Amino acid sequence: GLVRAGLRTGRLGEVLGRYARFDRIGADLQRSLWWHLAYPLLLLSALVGLYLFIAAVVMRDFEAILQDFGIAIPGITRTLIQLSHAVHRMGWGLLAVPLGMLFLLWLGSRGLLGESRRGRVANRLPLIGPLWRWSALAEFAHLLGLLIESEVPLVEALPMAGEGIEDPDLADATRQMAREIEAGQPLAETLGRYRVVPSGAVKILEWSEAQQALPEALRLVGETFEARARAQAAFVGIFSLVVAVVLTLAGLLYLLVALYWPLYQIYELVQKMLL
Repeated sequence: GLVRAGLRTGRLGEVLGRYARFDRIGADLQRSLWWHLAYPLLLLSALVGLYLFIAAVVMRDFEAILQDFGIAIPGITRTLIQLSHAVHRMGWGLLAVPLGMLFLLWLGSRGLLGESRRGRVANRLPLIGPLWRWSALAEFAHLLGLLIESEVPLVEALPMAGEGIEDPDLADATRQMAREIEAGQPLAETLGRYRVVPSGAVKILEWSEAQQALPEALRLVGETFEARARAQAAFVGIFSLVVAVVLTLAGLLYLLVALYWPLYQIYELVQKMLL
């Protein structure tokens, strides 16, 4: 469709170049999201590594020392000792757990789930769903504006734009809207009825239809959606960082209490023995 539109207007290179830029919006936002998530994931990975090191190396000898002194082991320390026993029982098989989970996640997202099912699942994920949706809307608005500017009829451009993005719900809606527009309904009114875009964007598009400036309005709306998607990616990163910091501090506090509480009991016992 884009090739035909480019040939029709005699601007094939420009049309394909602009499409390549719009098509990268989702990939750019995905990279931005991973960049924001890198530090929280690194922080949590370090915490898990610290726990595994203490469970595998420290706790066995620590448990023997506590048993030699015959003190009552606190429940918080006993939990850490049980973790140590579990780690030693599993051995290198412990690595199979995260690797297996990653493989199942990859298999589900690439093999077991179709493209439409993946899109619907992503749309309903907390935090990630809005990011996916705003990214898809940005690509949709830019692509639809480009097709209309390239003199593709709106009835054809609408489903083409819907099929050009990774959002099955939006693609289904565009096919239904195309039939209504073919029956004479305005674009803005149809978008509002299907709740494809926010009400503010509907008003802009309604005004642009009256002024015959629909491609320009769609570019403006697309840039707005893109900004919302980037803001959502930043929010996800900040939220993840806060959660990671809280979990790390709580985990370190747990370790300090679990390790130093019995040591304090040993200290008191030794003091009584010396008196």
